Amino acid sequence: MPIRSLNWSLPSPGLVHWWGPAGGTLLAIWPSPINGDACFTKAGFTDFDDDDLDEAWDADFENLTSSLVRRLSSFGTTVLRYGSSVLQTDQTIEEALLETTGKDTQICVPPCIVDFGDPPRASLCTSDEHRIWWVKISDGLVGVEAFLQELAGLRPLVRRDIDFAILAPSPDHPALELKHRRDHETALYGARANRRVKIIVGIVAAIFILIVFASLIKRL
Repeated sequence: MPIRSLNWSLPSPGLVHWWGPAGGTLLAIWPSPINGDACFTKAGFTDFDDDDLDEAWDADFENLTSSLVRRLSSFGTTVLRYGSSVLQTDQTIEEALLETTGKDTQICVPPCIVDFGDPPRASLCTSDEHRIWWVKISDGLVGVEAFLQELAGLRPLVRRDIDFAILAPSPDHPALELKHRRDHETALYGARANRRVKIIVGIVAAIFILIVFASLIKRL
């Protein structure tokens, strides 16, 4: 079964304070139907189709992902800020996003965060493999309805208000905590290395000064 419609809503901006640009508009966007998803069910969504082998649906979702990235790329340079494959230089942004919007396998998959512009004018984030995109767009970039209609194409747009707190990307995700620890350790190591370099440079400078001073004394 192909994707029939595109759902959207305007969740509380507080759900993205840790990854999205300040101010602007927060959009939650997801297709109908989707595979059975326990968190979507708990959030109040009911339009499911459990045919995991539907190639037409998968092709539609991949095309929508590409269209979303292409549209957001018009706001500025695309940067993969964080993702499970952030170090795979041969992987596209679309592939990184699709890798983190799976089939609710209950595996601890980290979110994929993509920024558009420097500083970011828009950001896109995934969450725990759910088939939903979280988009934060700075004020004045584009009209919400025009943006959504362009993404949906000929599909109907349906506004649905569900409990988004259940589906929102969490800053407490174990993979993000691990990344923060690694970043801290890298920064700490870098600071220590800089101190060592400064000490070595100071010692070399002192030795050079002593050599020059000793040479002057011999001439006297």
